[in-house]
This record gives sequence, C-alpha cells and structure tokens, in this order.
Amino acid sequence: GKRAEPRNKPPFPAQSGLFGQPTAVNNVETLLSVLEILRELATRGATIIASVHDPTLAARFADRVLLLFGDGRWRLGDAREVLTEQSLTELYATPIMELTLGSRRVFANI
Repeated sequence: GKRAEPRNKPPFPAQSGLFGQPTAVNNVETLLSVLEILRELATRGATIIASVHDPTLAARFADRVLLLFGDGRWRLGDAREVLTEQSLTELYATPIMELTLGSRRVFANI
C-alpha cells in the first residue's frame, strides 16, 4: 500500500542541532575536533546552535553570536561585530582585551 505522508513537519530544518556546552570537555584536541565538526556541518547548510562560554572559541567558530547580559539585555549579530572588547568587558564586568594571533581573534582578561 501507499505510505501516508506526515501532516506536520518539524519547525526546524532536518539538518539542525542544539548543543548545550559542546566545549565542556577536558581534552583540547577533542574540544577543537567537536567544534570543527560543528563548523563543517554549518558550512554544509546545517543550523547549529551551541552554548559556548569562551569568546575566543566563539570568534573562531561562530558566524553569529548572542550575548545574554545578567540584567536581561541581549545582543545578537555577526560574531565580528558583537564580540568586541567593549561588549565583553560589559558582559563579564571585567576588562577584556582583544589580541590578534595571525588571523585569529583572542580575548583575554586584563
């Protein structure tokens, strides 16, 4: 017989993923491998949402970022525009400096 077609499609693309702190690993090699796999999936069109608490890793692997401030404010946009010394200093309530190593952006508490 004929298979029935599903009536409701999921509200998200078939190629999507939500990852709660994928960087919570103790091994740097594993950490970078996981983020490189997620980046590759995104490059192929998948929607990836991940909770990453390290702005240096977010700058390296994310296209867009969302900063959630403790007072309810938020900032969403292109990673290069949102991840700045000013926004991160405000977010963490401590001075943050941006350094450039080759083509990579690195954020450090000063």
